[in-house]
Amino acid sequence: MYADSLYALSYLLLEDNTAAEQVTTNTFLELCEPFAQDNWDPKTFSLHAYQSCIRQCTERVVDVDRQLLSPDTPTLDEKALEFLWYGLKLPLIEISVILSNSIPTLKEQLIMIRERARVKASTMQVLPRKNLDQIRLVNLAQK
Repeated sequence: MYADSLYALSYLLLEDNTAAEQVTTNTFLELCEPFAQDNWDPKTFSLHAYQSCIRQCTERVVDVDRQLLSPDTPTLDEKALEFLWYGLKLPLIEISVILSNSIPTLKEQLIMIRERARVKASTMQVLPRKNLDQIRLVNLAQK
């Protein structure tokens, strides 16, 4: 039930198919025993699964000097928040539990994410229709 969303989250954070598959598998292995002993609660399981997935991804990511990265480069937490909010459409209260952040902090991060996306979209150069048609013709000619 959660395999696809866990894989998508881990792939988004790690950008590596093999590592994403390993994290997804390890997440289920890690949570299998505790949830087999307790009463099965899908809601609680999903929250623990996302937490475990994010923790494992964070452990796998090599520490990169943030000063070398652009200020526009999203952190793992921001990527996870974006996926949980826009991709899975989880409520902020659940995201708050998963990421261990307060709702006001999450709202501030979402505002920054939206602003960064707006700036990125406004700076993208839009090709005129004529240029797009020429690109398509060149691509068709190459085939």
